Amino acid sequence: HESGQRVCVSCVGVDAQYRSDEVYRFCKPRWPLVRAMKGMGESPRERRERTEAKTIVGRPSNKGNRYRCNLFPVETDAAKDRIMARLRIIAPGPGYRHFNDGLDPEWFEQMASEKKMRLTHGFIVYWAWRKVRERNEAWDLSVGNLATLYSMGEPTIKGLGTEVVKLMVKVDPAVAAAPPAPKPPPMMRRPRGWVNRYKGY
Repeated sequence: HESGQRVCVSCVGVDAQYRSDEVYRFCKPRWPLVRAMKGMGESPRERRERTEAKTIVGRPSNKGNRYRCNLFPVETDAAKDRIMARLRIIAPGPGYRHFNDGLDPEWFEQMASEKKMRLTHGFIVYWAWRKVRERNEAWDLSVGNLATLYSMGEPTIKGLGTEVVKLMVKVDPAVAAAPPAPKPPPMMRRPRGWVNRYKGY
């Protein structure tokens, strides 16, 4: 951080839509730091009949994959709605989206790679996001980043403001560059039980 403090990775989300088994095998031993996520779409009828706002990330489940890896279902349309609402905020403040000066025009083109369109399926009319250009990695990554944040839970989201305030405190660069102190070795406990007493422990 510009204050000199180290910023650690709190959580990593990996898209399990492609090569799912490899993602599950990678994420399983690294839980909960690394989390598998997969976009779950709705049918046109479900979209039309839903009356309440959809949650961005559902509860994780380890069913349906042989690695028993926890998988977070992501409602991609809800995430895209939230991102677009924030992009419409033009004044810095809550929800405002900040951009790095090093981003090129292609990145912003990718952020505008999808539009929400009014579609029909038989007699059902519904709204859904559709691609209007081939390259959309920046848009997809924004959805994945938001979903990863929401997978950490509401308390973490509400505490982001406090974490930002803590990062603003400047520190000595020498202190920030110093490696973390090593953890002490675990204490060896004396074995107990009648078998060990018999052996003379």
